[in-house]
Amino acid sequence: MVVVSEWCPPHLLAQHLDPLPYRYNPAWAEDPAGLAAALADAEALVVRNRTRVTAALADRAPALRVVGRLGSGMDNLDVDALTRRGIAIIAAPGANAAAVAEYVLAAMLAVSRELVPTLAATRTQWERHARARELAGQALVLIGLGHVGRAVAVRAAALGLDVLAHDPRLAQGHPAWRATGARSMSRLEDALAQAQWLSLHLPAVPGQPPLLDARRIGLLPRGAHVINTARGSLIDEGALLAALESGQVSSATLDVRQAEPPPPDDPLRSHPRVHSTPHIAGLTQESQARIAAHVLGGAKAFLQSHPPRPTRST
Repeated sequence: MVVVSEWCPPHLLAQHLDPLPYRYNPAWAEDPAGLAAALADAEALVVRNRTRVTAALADRAPALRVVGRLGSGMDNLDVDALTRRGIAIIAAPGANAAAVAEYVLAAMLAVSRELVPTLAATRTQWERHARARELAGQALVLIGLGHVGRAVAVRAAALGLDVLAHDPRLAQGHPAWRATGARSMSRLEDALAQAQWLSLHLPAVPGQPPLLDARRIGLLPRGAHVINTARGSLIDEGALLAALESGQVSSATLDVRQAEPPPPDDPLRSHPRVHSTPHIAGLTQESQARIAAHVLGGAKAFLQSHPPRPTRST
């Protein structure tokens, strides 16, 4: 039995899981008790980013052999606990990189050309203006040069942006630097100081303070633009709001938030210079097809090729 606790296009479930039996209920992501009951006889669990797969949850699933993550980051999985239990983990790093990269460039173009306010104004008036800016020649700083960061770098360079990147995980001789043409910035502070545009592409580390706090936001050139498609916990949202109010940050495009969804009275949600979307940067028809083929197909292949372990006694 395969349990799927978060949204997945139903036709992809059927395409990649049949003839295995499966249960699908996206409401389980917010219903730990219901999910635990569904896992009583489950050999596989497939999640996205809202289901917390903890050691306690795994203990409620004695037959569990594989966990599939419909995406790349695994900060909602207790990887150590699953590994100790001998439970395989299948994720899809890079499968949505093109989708996220296109979102980042679309956000930059929309902001620089003032598309949203101009489209709204044109419904009632016809006013030509030359306030827009070209992206070519501006500095884009990427924090993180993994799958998504590299996809952004290549596309941004094609538009003539000056692409810089900070990623302490990559050695100076790593082929990604040559492949993307991004200039390596060894110190985060030096990178931030040049970021007319800043785009975050690092995983979140549970328990760590925000990467972009008030001090580091203060290092940005005045009027900088911030884009976050990675994890909401990377930004101190109170400090970002203050920077927007002071003009230190000109705009923020936020596809991810600390709380998802944010409360209705959240000041960033209604701020006129914040462009907020509901964690959709990586959601395209094409990316979901790639992710499902890899994760669902991989889980199915694992179950079919690995015999069940003896059920632990309780």
